[in-house]
Amino acid sequence: MKRCKEYQLANPDKRKKWKERYKLIAKQKKHNNYTQNRNKILNDSKLYHKKHREQRMEYTRKWRIENKKYVKMYEKTRRTKRMQQKKEIMDRVGILSIVTVQKVYEDNIKKYGQLTCVLCYKHILFGEDSLEHLTPLSRGGTNDYKNLAIAHLRCNCSKKNKTLEEWCKYNA
Repeated sequence: MKRCKEYQLANPDKRKKWKERYKLIAKQKKHNNYTQNRNKILNDSKLYHKKHREQRMEYTRKWRIENKKYVKMYEKTRRTKRMQQKKEIMDRVGILSIVTVQKVYEDNIKKYGQLTCVLCYKHILFGEDSLEHLTPLSRGGTNDYKNLAIAHLRCNCSKKNKTLEEWCKYNA
């Protein structure tokens, strides 16, 4: 043991190289172990979190009380990011005006003679209607007049985030 320490003190460069090499080897071993046992590790983690839920919640609560400054900073940055994301979406999508919505409803009535669902082509009763984005906002659609139509609420909900073509193929 004493000799080891003497050697390390006498050869600091070799010790440093050995540490760096060992770090790489350990990192590779850890990565290989994780990739081989990923499902088991994730499952064990879930079980641990379920089993120790109360202790984790208590620890988090205490930490939040002791570190109010960090919590406040985190919440502020989170709020800011959310607002930026909403702004980016609004810039991309555009503002939906009452005039546009009214025009969509009027054109639907002119085209079909009565308020008709663009998805199932059946008559829409009062209160069963919804504004339909032919290309969903989540798929790059906008609030432009050309992308809007009227549909039954249940048809619109069943369409989810599919485009009109995808929905027609799905229901054919």
